[in-house]
Amino acid sequence: MASPEIMERRTSITSLSSPPLLNYDVFLSHRAKDTGRGFAAHLQEALESQGIVVFRDEVEVDEEDGGKALAEKMKAVEESRSSIVVLSENYGNLVCMKEVEKIVMCMESMDQLVLPIFYKIDPANVRKQKGNFEKHFDEHEANPGIHIEQVRSWRYSMSQLGHLSGWHLQHSQVRDHIDL
Repeated sequence: MASPEIMERRTSITSLSSPPLLNYDVFLSHRAKDTGRGFAAHLQEALESQGIVVFRDEVEVDEEDGGKALAEKMKAVEESRSSIVVLSENYGNLVCMKEVEKIVMCMESMDQLVLPIFYKIDPANVRKQKGNFEKHFDEHEANPGIHIEQVRSWRYSMSQLGHLSGWHLQHSQVRDHIDL
């Protein structure tokens, strides 16, 4: 359960005066460094071949100068019916944390469907923030530019995501293409 501070912050962030315009069927969240040219690109292609409208940022948004691009991504999350989150080894950077926080907020406040794909990682590491996720959170907590309540909100969001039913793809199961 989220702390009262996190719930208050989430309530104020997600208070919408009117329902958002839904421009996308799926917001595809991934770390381009791990899955951008392979798995995520093939997944997008497979979805679009079925007539599904997908938002996927094909360029890795830089953590320091993400401003406009990050704002566009946050708006796209709100304008999506669902989100697919491809969780991979390096999915713990600042931009990914902001994305997953927004996705979980939309899941909780707008009943957005969220489907996680655990790509070559153990789902328990997402739920419990172990392995590389522990390292990323330790780095975020040590960063003086990031407020501890922000990190707590990201931890909550990752835990929520880790508890969702999804797909767990091991190294031996990942193919170069996806068939729907």
